[in-house]
Amino acid sequence: MIQRYVNKIGGETALTRLQTRIIHGHRIDDRPYRGEPVESPFTVWADDNGYWRFESALESFGKDTMGGWR
Repeated sequence: MIQRYVNKIGGETALTRLQTRIIHGHRIDDRPYRGEPVESPFTVWADDNGYWRFESALESFGKDTMGGWR
């Protein structure tokens, strides 16, 4: 199954040329003591030097940036 995915994106040669990766998703804060669950979008940027950044936006708190480039 993984090999089919690798082939679809251009093969192992294409994978070795990747320098960055961006992941978009949603997180849900459903801790009972916080009240109703809150869903917020997030983005993670990562590069091949080991640096990464995580950002999410929570409507009730404005923009919540965690980390910075690490």
